[in-house]
Amino acid sequence: MLLCKTIFASAQTFQRLSIPLKINNLPVLNAWAGGLNAPQWSEVDCNNDGKKDLFVLDRIGNVRLLFLNQSTVSGESKYVFAPEYLNYFPEMNDFALLRDFNGDGIMDIFTFNDGPIAGVRVFKGKIVQNHIAFERVLFQNYDFDILNYTNASGTRFNIYINITDIPAIDDIDGDGDLDLVAFSLGGGHAIYFANQSVERGFRRDSLIFEQKDDCWGRFYDNGASLTVKLGRVDSCARNLNGDIIRRPLHPGASLCPIDVDGDGDKEMLLGSVSFDRLNLLTNGGSARTAVISTQNPNFPDALDPLILPRFPAAYLADVDLDGKKDLIVSPNAMNWVENYDCAWWYKNIGTGNAYQWAFKSKNLLIDGMIDLGAGAHPAFVDYNADGLMDLVVGNYGRFQTGGGKDSRLYLFKNIGTRNAPQFQLIDDNWLNFSSLSNIDVYNFTPTFGDIDQDGDMDLMVGSNDGGLYFVRNEAGAGRALQMANPIPYYKNIECATDATPQLIDLDRDGLMDIIAGGRNGMIRFFKNIGTRGQPNFNATATISQLGGLDTRDGQPVGLSTPFFMDFGNHFKLICGTEFGKIKSFQNIVSPLSSNYVSNNPDFGQVQQGFQTHPILYDWNQDGKLDMTVGNLRGGLALFVTPYNTDGSVPVESISVTHDFEIYPNPVENQLIIKSDLENYPIKIYNALGQQVLITHQKIVDVSTLPTGWYIVQMGHQQARFVK
Repeated sequence: MLLCKTIFASAQTFQRLSIPLKINNLPVLNAWAGGLNAPQWSEVDCNNDGKKDLFVLDRIGNVRLLFLNQSTVSGESKYVFAPEYLNYFPEMNDFALLRDFNGDGIMDIFTFNDGPIAGVRVFKGKIVQNHIAFERVLFQNYDFDILNYTNASGTRFNIYINITDIPAIDDIDGDGDLDLVAFSLGGGHAIYFANQSVERGFRRDSLIFEQKDDCWGRFYDNGASLTVKLGRVDSCARNLNGDIIRRPLHPGASLCPIDVDGDGDKEMLLGSVSFDRLNLLTNGGSARTAVISTQNPNFPDALDPLILPRFPAAYLADVDLDGKKDLIVSPNAMNWVENYDCAWWYKNIGTGNAYQWAFKSKNLLIDGMIDLGAGAHPAFVDYNADGLMDLVVGNYGRFQTGGGKDSRLYLFKNIGTRNAPQFQLIDDNWLNFSSLSNIDVYNFTPTFGDIDQDGDMDLMVGSNDGGLYFVRNEAGAGRALQMANPIPYYKNIECATDATPQLIDLDRDGLMDIIAGGRNGMIRFFKNIGTRGQPNFNATATISQLGGLDTRDGQPVGLSTPFFMDFGNHFKLICGTEFGKIKSFQNIVSPLSSNYVSNNPDFGQVQQGFQTHPILYDWNQDGKLDMTVGNLRGGLALFVTPYNTDGSVPVESISVTHDFEIYPNPVENQLIIKSDLENYPIKIYNALGQQVLITHQKIVDVSTLPTGWYIVQMGHQQARFVK
């Protein structure tokens, strides 16, 4: 038995850093929340103060966000990003709906299964020391701990959920417990699973489902039309031609149950992956026998319909805290959706139990954070030579109809002081880079360095097609930047797709080299073969896979975003990846000849979603390097790292005591893990930092792993073992 008391720096979750920021001369409340692209909205009281906060799962990257309700006495709603509460929530994926299934006043979680079977995991909420916490619900007499139902013959099956869908989880039949409506495996028909908890005398504290109706509402949706085929109370609709089709087309749908007219039964707001609008399906039947009688495919009003590309999904929440459920609509697709105006808020101005909508905003909470659409690639430079480092950020692009990207560079000026930085957006199209962006050229990634060695900082920008744009600074040393026109496809250098460059003298010959990550997960090194003042490069890489690094980790895409730091006698490297983990590599003494071994496959556990792009700089001059991280959602986050500015790591930051036991060690077949943490997956990484195993079981079969040493990680806890 081994009681692991030493946890390396890699086991730490970095603390957030907040720096004031202004846009249009107005303070931005949640500047560093990280942006939103495909948010899913739920209410939850996370701090037990009696007020409903807003929980968001952004489907792009499965990122969890929590906005604390700090409304004023006057009733003005105010939501403040509160990442400190996120550790109390389990990891979620694909969809997350918070509902109180047992009636205790505490929200529970319904989310997609993280295993091989399509279904729903459930986490029961509880209050621990005045904050919410969750524990996984286990289902007896069923092999898989996911929602299941009993068919007419008494056999149990998982309640199938299409991975692209948002199901309806609500009290559909009005008996007080939560039911579920989801589309069938083949699509087309909505299946109604009735919760039998109340009927069987368990009050609301159980989740016992039976399939009550294989055609809820009697309608048919094939996904190829904005409208659905309506049936009758005694006849379930088939396809649009009235036939039973052999291969129903149903690529994805969202369901939001709502009693629009206040008559006690549920209507359904239906969104489709193929369309940009919601279809309101009005229930002309009853709570127990739903029959969709009319539909409005131009919800909420034919003269002013909601149009949100693409795959809109609706959610109910009391946004303005007036006691009425408002409507929030966001895209639910994974690729190229509206990525800024993607949180439409309709205030409920209805009376009694009926709903009436008044449009309020297209970017709920988003207008209070840095959000550049999709993608964020940060770099720093003192652009005005005032001694304060400023921030330049490139993006993948803002959504454009017709497939355009609108990529730009954004300039945030540091208007603070040396020890108290403050940013202000002063140019949302710096150097007019948007004029270079089109349907074929986008995803701009900036980096700065004195490549021509004239004492000032030049600009290099990578793009999606693997090209580099060079912008020479003609100002001279100590002066504000004076940038020449961009030179496209500099020296015909061939980077990988989605080039992420950095300028650094990696071979220490006095000349600035170019390194560039990219979509293939590797880093290319281009040696400067010119002379002082006359840089020159071969078009092909000097080293095509620097350090043997490959961030794909068995996946087809890696998107490496490297950032080297030169500490004189060694380099450190941090590198973002396609799927979000930031890898760190310490004490690289021979960067051109050695293979890099990651000391940490999840640097800081920052959990910013897909396509992370980190850079390090001491923004507040406190001696600690801060990490600025961009992500695919188009936003930025700030963290304090354990690195000192001289590259050292204080002893106190790398030694932390935890009650975390793993045994035996060394191990041959089964590794046993003891931890008081719940809901966290157990992840095992090899010596190269590659994830080789993930499980929720605390008895782990490692018999098939090759001989070597490994890191086991659970939440913030981490330890090393030998196989």
